[in-house]
Amino acid sequence: MTLAPAPAAPDVLATTGRTCQAVGATVLVLPPLEPAAAREALAALREETDLLVQAADPALGADLVTVPLGATDALLDEVLAEVARRGATPVYEAGSLADLDVLAGLAHGPGPVRVALLLGARGGLPGTLASVAACLERLPAGALWSAAGRGAAAIPVLLAALSAGGHVRAGTADTPEPGDPARADLQLVARAAGLARIAQRPPLPPFAARDLLLGPPAGPVAPRTAPDPTSVEIR
Repeated sequence: MTLAPAPAAPDVLATTGRTCQAVGATVLVLPPLEPAAAREALAALREETDLLVQAADPALGADLVTVPLGATDALLDEVLAEVARRGATPVYEAGSLADLDVLAGLAHGPGPVRVALLLGARGGLPGTLASVAACLERLPAGALWSAAGRGAAAIPVLLAALSAGGHVRAGTADTPEPGDPARADLQLVARAAGLARIAQRPPLPPFAARDLLLGPPAGPVAPRTAPDPTSVEIR
């Protein structure tokens, strides 16, 4: 379960991460921030949560690095070179079949390829079951993938991903429209986690997600005790 919050102050992001971890989040995608604020947010998240953090800047030192397959060739080459130089773990972000064609032409390191499908954005694939199915036909064998739908596509894509064995993502970065009754990150993640449990695919705890995405740690890791959310309203 990936949390994608909208930009906010570092302390707000840390609080959001902590409360969303309590209801099922295991990865947080850091929103666009100034470099100093991004570093502060990463430090706060590591201090207060067990979440894996995904960021667009390879230099930040996050657990996962976003590689935008829809970027220009020059930018994509720059990001890939920096990811390789730092030995970072990439997550390839795709919103169209053309993006997945780009992915097919890239060389990958050991382990499964990690792909985040973001559907329903302007200029990309619509957030539908047919779009998810079309993407799955083009994913590399054994890929670890998640899917998210923008706005009104959030629920259809979430349900499609759960039914097809994928992972899911929720948050105010993906659902900015005021028409959705679940408007806060905590509500969006709790709703997604509830649907995942109904589908008999409950969210992984952070340590299990870390093993899946990064490989097992060299030594034992003691999981942090997450707070119990006491006022989560699901509509």
